[in-house]
Amino acid sequence: MAAITVTPDEPLMDDKLTIVVSGLRRHEAVTLYAVLTNDKKTFASCASYVADGSGTVDLENSSSTQGTYTGVEPMGLFWSMVQSPGQPRGTRITHKHVSLPLDTHISVFPGQVTLDQLFLRQDMEAIAKTTVSRWYKSRSVTRHPIKAGRLRGVLFLPPGEEPAPGVIDLFGMIGGLVEFRAALLASRGFVVLALAYVGYKDLPLPCYLNLSYFQEAVDWLSCHPRVRTGGLGVVGVSKGGEIGHVMARYMPEVKVLVAISAPTYYVFPGIRHPDDKRHERDILHVISIPILLFEAWRGDAKILSILGEDDQSMNIGLHQRLWNTIPADKKANMEMVTYPGAGHLIEPPYTPHYPSSYNNFMDVWLAWGGTPKPHADAQEKSWRRILQFLNTHLQMNSEQKFAPGSKL
Repeated sequence: MAAITVTPDEPLMDDKLTIVVSGLRRHEAVTLYAVLTNDKKTFASCASYVADGSGTVDLENSSSTQGTYTGVEPMGLFWSMVQSPGQPRGTRITHKHVSLPLDTHISVFPGQVTLDQLFLRQDMEAIAKTTVSRWYKSRSVTRHPIKAGRLRGVLFLPPGEEPAPGVIDLFGMIGGLVEFRAALLASRGFVVLALAYVGYKDLPLPCYLNLSYFQEAVDWLSCHPRVRTGGLGVVGVSKGGEIGHVMARYMPEVKVLVAISAPTYYVFPGIRHPDDKRHERDILHVISIPILLFEAWRGDAKILSILGEDDQSMNIGLHQRLWNTIPADKKANMEMVTYPGAGHLIEPPYTPHYPSSYNNFMDVWLAWGGTPKPHADAQEKSWRRILQFLNTHLQMNSEQKFAPGSKL
């Protein structure tokens, strides 16, 4: 009888899983089908395999012959997911309830079946099924909503009582409060403040962004009894990375900056996406104009800049131009890493690729760029690099370090 085995149990979202299908006939052709539903959004993937001589398909060694990915891809069922039919286009998985897992239902069907066939033929009978529950927030991490002065956000505390490095996590102009990356960082041993700054509760509109708000966040987190003294880290994507550049330049308490797809200039909306003729609203491509270059390197922060070479939301060539203006002695504090084929939304590993999406807060469509396999590789490699960078420059103690694959 066929069975699916997945290890480890209760994995974090950045854990690489071992997925094995056993009990098949020798050299039997089967198709694995994965479905994830979150916040009424459904994504799915599939891959066809041929069992080995012992009737086993092991995703760490077996090669997919067709599906949403091909070749040996242990986590392909997750990163290759695409939207199911019948949904509004341009949706993303943005997990809002990090104290609950994201459940992925995996089924095995006989023969080589395409994703379209799986979508259309709901009466197909699976020969094996299982559910994989993955977590952004470890059960041992605690979540604390924050309303202190003007500050709005959520603080995530790793287990234990000893002080740990503090990190402020910032997203872009998505609006509201986004917690999933902060929860995952806390699950790897950091004290993390997921900081809202626009479109959340009583916070002002974006035209009123004030640097003093972020200074208030730095002061508040620096004084928290669970945060180690000696400085903070900031992790920001897109607009959040841009804000992080300013914080690293003008706030000496910020010792480490990880800027992901962060513009170093003002941007202006551009033209309609050529592949999206069915929408009345424009997908915004960005015309990048170097009006303002933030000189974060003038501070003492260690800076890691993560960029996708196929970013359709900004011109990463300007980053290289900025890099060329930095004095050689200051470049020792900085790393700029670019990933071929990656787009703008470089998220934690095994997240599906979104070439474009609709931004409810801004009421626009945005083109992100990238292609699935290179983008997936970039997300996996950059996440390991981010954790290593934070561990090294925030001087996390060896007993506090939690690499992907470890348990908290």
